[in-house]
Amino acid sequence: MVNDRGDKDARATGGVGYALLVAAAPSGRQRLMDAAGALHQLAAVPPAALLGTAGGASVVQLLDPADPQTVLTHLRTAAAHEGPVLIYLAGQLTFDAKQRLPHFALARTTPRTARYTALPWHWLAAELARRPAGSSTVLVDLVADETAWPRLSSDPALAGRLLTAGLTLYGSLVPAPPKRLTAAPLYSRAFAAALRGAVEDASFALLHERAVAEAGLGGGPELLFDGSAVHAYAPAARGWSGRPAGGAAGA
Repeated sequence: MVNDRGDKDARATGGVGYALLVAAAPSGRQRLMDAAGALHQLAAVPPAALLGTAGGASVVQLLDPADPQTVLTHLRTAAAHEGPVLIYLAGQLTFDAKQRLPHFALARTTPRTARYTALPWHWLAAELARRPAGSSTVLVDLVADETAWPRLSSDPALAGRLLTAGLTLYGSLVPAPPKRLTAAPLYSRAFAAALRGAVEDASFALLHERAVAEAGLGGGPELLFDGSAVHAYAPAARGWSGRPAGGAAGA
Protein backbone atom coordinates (compact mmCIF):
# COMPACT_ATOMS: atom_id res chain seq x y z
CA MET A 1 0.00 0.00 0.00
CA VAL A 2 1.38 3.40 -0.92
CA ASN A 3 1.67 5.88 1.90
CA ASP A 4 -0.36 8.80 0.55
CA ARG A 5 -0.50 10.87 3.72
CA GLY A 6 1.38 13.72 2.08
CA ASP A 7 4.24 13.53 4.58
CA LYS A 8 7.67 14.72 3.62
CA ASP A 9 9.84 11.97 2.22
CA ALA A 10 13.59 11.76 2.77
CA ARG A 11 14.03 11.15 -0.97
CA ALA A 12 12.20 14.39 -1.78
CA THR A 13 14.59 16.63 0.14
CA GLY A 14 17.76 18.24 -1.11
CA GLY A 15 21.33 18.24 0.11
CA VAL A 16 23.85 15.45 0.48
CA GLY A 17 22.43 12.23 1.85
CA TYR A 18 23.84 9.80 4.39
CA ALA A 19 23.13 6.08 4.35
CA LEU A 20 24.07 3.63 7.09
CA LEU A 21 23.75 0.04 5.86
CA VAL A 22 23.92 -2.62 8.57
CA ALA A 23 23.72 -6.36 8.02
CA ALA A 24 24.20 -8.72 10.93
CA ALA A 25 23.27 -12.19 12.08
CA PRO A 26 24.50 -14.56 14.77
CA SER A 27 26.99 -17.19 13.75
CA GLY A 28 26.44 -20.88 13.24
CA ARG A 29 23.03 -22.45 13.64
CA GLN A 30 21.59 -19.25 15.06
CA ARG A 31 21.94 -17.50 11.67
CA LEU A 32 18.52 -17.26 10.02
CA MET A 33 19.23 -14.95 7.08
CA ASP A 34 21.89 -14.41 4.46
CA ALA A 35 22.58 -10.97 5.89
CA ALA A 36 25.72 -10.42 3.81
CA GLY A 37 23.77 -11.14 0.65
CA ALA A 38 21.13 -8.64 1.75
CA LEU A 39 23.74 -5.94 2.29
CA HIS A 40 25.32 -6.54 -1.11
CA GLN A 41 22.00 -5.82 -2.80
CA LEU A 42 21.79 -2.27 -1.43
CA ALA A 43 25.53 -1.61 -1.41
CA ALA A 44 25.63 -2.17 -5.17
CA VAL A 45 23.22 0.72 -5.76
CA PRO A 46 24.96 4.03 -6.65
CA PRO A 47 25.15 6.21 -3.52
CA ALA A 48 23.09 9.08 -4.92
CA ALA A 49 20.33 6.67 -5.94
CA LEU A 50 19.89 5.39 -2.38
CA LEU A 51 18.36 8.68 -1.29
CA GLY A 52 17.65 10.29 -4.65
CA THR A 53 19.82 13.25 -3.68
CA ALA A 54 21.36 15.26 -6.49
CA GLY A 55 24.25 16.16 -4.20
CA GLY A 56 25.17 12.50 -3.76
CA ALA A 57 25.40 10.56 -0.53
CA SER A 58 27.90 9.18 1.92
CA VAL A 59 27.47 5.46 2.50
CA VAL A 60 28.76 3.52 5.52
CA GLN A 61 28.51 -0.28 5.58
CA LEU A 62 28.64 -2.48 8.68
CA LEU A 63 28.76 -6.21 8.08
CA ASP A 64 28.31 -8.49 11.10
CA PRO A 65 29.17 -5.97 13.82
CA ALA A 66 29.51 -7.63 17.22
CA ASP A 67 29.18 -4.71 19.64
CA PRO A 68 25.90 -2.77 20.04
CA GLN A 69 27.83 0.28 21.23
CA THR A 70 29.71 0.35 17.93
CA VAL A 71 26.44 0.33 16.01
CA LEU A 72 25.06 3.02 18.30
CA THR A 73 28.06 5.24 17.55
CA HIS A 74 27.37 4.94 13.84
CA LEU A 75 23.67 5.63 14.42
CA ARG A 76 24.56 8.82 16.26
CA THR A 77 26.82 9.91 13.42
CA ALA A 78 23.99 9.32 10.96
CA ALA A 79 21.48 11.13 13.18
CA ALA A 80 23.77 14.17 13.35
CA HIS A 81 23.89 14.49 9.56
CA GLU A 82 22.13 17.63 8.30
CA GLY A 83 20.79 16.13 5.08
CA PRO A 84 18.43 13.21 4.44
CA VAL A 85 19.34 9.95 6.17
CA LEU A 86 18.64 6.30 5.37
CA ILE A 87 19.19 3.55 7.94
CA TYR A 88 19.07 0.03 6.48
CA LEU A 89 18.97 -3.03 8.72
CA ALA A 90 19.12 -6.58 7.41
CA GLY A 91 19.20 -9.63 9.65
CA GLN A 92 17.32 -10.95 12.65
CA LEU A 93 14.88 -9.56 15.16
CA THR A 94 14.88 -11.08 18.63
CA PHE A 95 13.42 -10.34 22.05
CA ASP A 96 15.46 -10.20 25.24
CA ALA A 97 14.41 -12.63 27.93
CA LYS A 98 14.04 -10.15 30.80
CA GLN A 99 12.19 -7.10 29.44
CA ARG A 100 10.81 -8.83 26.34
CA LEU A 101 11.69 -5.92 24.08
CA PRO A 102 12.76 -6.16 20.42
CA HIS A 103 16.46 -6.17 19.58
CA PHE A 104 18.40 -6.31 16.32
CA ALA A 105 20.66 -9.35 16.65
CA LEU A 106 24.39 -8.90 16.10
CA ALA A 107 27.22 -11.34 15.41
CA ARG A 108 27.58 -12.60 19.01
CA THR A 109 23.89 -12.57 19.94
CA THR A 110 22.29 -15.68 21.43
CA PRO A 111 18.78 -16.03 22.87
CA ARG A 112 20.21 -15.80 26.40
CA THR A 113 22.47 -12.81 25.77
CA ALA A 114 20.28 -10.62 23.54
CA ARG A 115 19.93 -7.91 26.18
CA TYR A 116 23.68 -7.34 26.17
CA THR A 117 24.87 -8.38 22.70
CA ALA A 118 22.07 -7.11 20.42
CA LEU A 119 21.02 -3.58 19.50
CA PRO A 120 17.88 -2.49 21.42
CA TRP A 121 15.30 -1.33 18.88
CA HIS A 122 14.37 1.66 21.02
CA TRP A 123 17.91 3.01 20.64
CA LEU A 124 17.23 3.42 16.95
CA ALA A 125 14.01 5.34 17.56
CA ALA A 126 15.64 7.50 20.25
CA GLU A 127 18.50 8.62 18.00
CA LEU A 128 16.31 9.45 15.00
CA ALA A 129 13.71 11.22 17.16
CA ARG A 130 16.07 14.18 17.39
CA ARG A 131 15.97 14.76 13.64
CA PRO A 132 13.54 16.99 11.69
CA ALA A 133 10.33 15.25 10.63
CA GLY A 134 10.56 13.61 7.24
CA SER A 135 14.36 13.72 7.04
CA SER A 136 15.11 10.11 7.95
CA THR A 137 13.89 6.71 6.79
CA VAL A 138 14.46 3.22 8.15
CA LEU A 139 14.45 0.33 5.69
CA VAL A 140 14.43 -3.25 7.01
CA ASP A 141 14.68 -6.79 5.71
CA LEU A 142 14.27 -8.92 8.83
CA VAL A 143 13.65 -12.46 10.00
CA ALA A 144 11.98 -12.87 13.40
CA ASP A 145 13.34 -15.67 15.56
CA GLU A 146 11.32 -17.94 17.85
CA THR A 147 11.29 -15.32 20.63
CA ALA A 148 9.87 -12.59 18.37
CA TRP A 149 7.62 -14.06 15.69
CA PRO A 150 4.90 -15.69 17.86
CA ARG A 151 4.38 -12.51 19.84
CA LEU A 152 4.45 -10.06 16.94
CA SER A 153 2.44 -12.15 14.50
CA SER A 154 -0.30 -12.82 17.06
CA ASP A 155 -0.60 -9.10 17.86
CA PRO A 156 0.32 -6.90 14.88
CA ALA A 157 -0.91 -3.83 16.78
CA LEU A 158 1.81 -4.56 19.33
CA ALA A 159 4.30 -4.84 16.49
CA GLY A 160 3.24 -1.38 15.41
CA ARG A 161 3.78 0.08 18.87
CA LEU A 162 7.13 -1.62 19.40
CA LEU A 163 8.67 -1.21 15.95
CA THR A 164 7.17 1.77 14.12
CA ALA A 165 6.68 4.29 16.93
CA GLY A 166 8.64 7.42 16.08
CA LEU A 167 10.02 5.97 12.84
CA THR A 168 9.26 6.18 9.14
CA LEU A 169 9.72 2.46 8.58
CA TYR A 170 9.55 0.46 5.35
CA GLY A 171 10.32 -3.21 4.77
CA SER A 172 9.42 -6.73 5.73
CA LEU A 173 9.55 -9.05 8.73
CA VAL A 174 9.12 -12.78 8.14
CA PRO A 175 9.29 -15.87 10.38
CA ALA A 176 12.37 -18.03 10.60
CA PRO A 177 12.85 -20.55 7.79
CA PRO A 178 12.89 -24.31 8.45
CA LYS A 179 15.88 -25.63 10.37
CA ARG A 180 19.21 -25.77 8.56
CA LEU A 181 18.00 -23.20 6.02
CA THR A 182 18.62 -19.46 5.78
CA ALA A 183 16.16 -16.93 4.46
CA ALA A 184 16.97 -15.19 1.19
CA PRO A 185 16.91 -11.37 1.20
CA LEU A 186 13.93 -11.16 -1.16
CA TYR A 187 12.83 -7.70 -0.09
CA SER A 188 16.36 -6.24 -0.31
CA ARG A 189 16.86 -7.71 -3.76
CA ALA A 190 13.58 -6.30 -5.03
CA PHE A 191 14.08 -2.90 -3.39
CA ALA A 192 17.56 -2.57 -4.90
CA ALA A 193 16.12 -3.34 -8.34
CA ALA A 194 13.41 -0.72 -7.79
CA LEU A 195 16.06 1.84 -6.82
CA ARG A 196 18.15 1.18 -9.91
CA GLY A 197 15.13 1.71 -12.15
CA ALA A 198 13.65 4.66 -10.27
CA VAL A 199 13.55 8.31 -11.23
CA GLU A 200 15.20 10.67 -8.76
CA ASP A 201 11.96 11.88 -7.18
CA ALA A 202 10.46 8.43 -6.62
CA SER A 203 9.32 8.24 -3.01
CA PHE A 204 10.23 5.50 -0.57
CA ALA A 205 6.52 4.67 -0.41
CA LEU A 206 6.42 3.97 -4.15
CA LEU A 207 9.69 2.04 -4.09
CA HIS A 208 8.37 -0.07 -1.23
CA GLU A 209 5.19 -0.85 -3.14
CA ARG A 210 7.21 -1.97 -6.16
CA ALA A 211 9.57 -4.06 -4.02
CA VAL A 212 6.71 -5.86 -2.31
CA ALA A 213 5.15 -6.71 -5.67
CA GLU A 214 8.44 -7.80 -7.24
CA ALA A 215 9.40 -9.96 -4.25
CA GLY A 216 6.02 -11.65 -4.24
CA LEU A 217 5.28 -10.57 -0.69
CA GLY A 218 1.80 -10.12 0.70
CA GLY A 219 0.82 -13.78 0.64
CA GLY A 220 2.10 -14.45 4.13
CA PRO A 221 3.24 -15.22 6.64
CA GLU A 222 4.84 -11.79 7.07
CA LEU A 223 4.53 -8.31 8.46
CA LEU A 224 5.05 -5.43 6.04
CA PHE A 225 5.82 -1.84 7.02
CA ASP A 226 4.63 0.91 4.68
CA GLY A 227 6.06 3.95 6.43
CA SER A 228 3.27 4.56 8.89
CA ALA A 229 1.63 1.23 9.74
CA VAL A 230 2.08 -2.52 10.01
CA HIS A 231 0.20 -4.83 7.67
CA ALA A 232 -0.08 -8.47 8.68
CA TYR A 233 -0.38 -11.26 6.15
CA ALA A 234 -0.76 -15.00 6.49
CA PRO A 235 -1.79 -17.75 4.08
CA ALA A 236 -5.45 -17.41 3.13
CA ALA A 237 -6.15 -20.86 4.52
CA ARG A 238 -5.46 -19.48 7.98
CA GLY A 239 -8.09 -16.82 7.53
CA TRP A 240 -6.33 -13.48 7.86
CA SER A 241 -4.56 -12.80 4.56
CA GLY A 242 -3.94 -9.18 3.70
CA ARG A 243 -5.47 -7.80 6.88
CA PRO A 244 -4.08 -4.37 7.84
CA ALA A 245 -3.13 -3.93 11.46
CA GLY A 246 -1.50 -1.33 13.61
CA GLY A 247 -1.76 2.44 13.59
CA ALA A 248 0.19 5.46 12.54
CA ALA A 249 3.78 5.71 13.62
CA GLY A 250 4.07 7.26 17.01
CA ALA A 251 0.54 6.32 17.98
